[in-house]
Amino acid sequence: MNNINFGNNKYGWEFIVRGKGTFPLDMLRYDKCYPLKPLPTRRTDTVVDVLLRVDMDRSLTPERWSSFGWEIVEAYKLNKYFQRK
Repeated sequence: MNNINFGNNKYGWEFIVRGKGTFPLDMLRYDKCYPLKPLPTRRTDTVVDVLLRVDMDRSLTPERWSSFGWEIVEAYKLNKYFQRK
């Protein structure tokens, strides 16, 4: 994972989570994020990457993702145009 402070960012985040098994849908609510591409619809035995975005001043929660067996592998702060910094 890139070395990044997961604290608040005024304009939000774009981040990639990696895992296998059932995608933890409740994390979308918990982190107030949404997928930028379709989510895996069923349990998978292969490792998949999922691109997500949160459009507000909010911290990411890598420990909680890990508790579901998924890991934040990349995270990018967004600027006021919702582009990666």
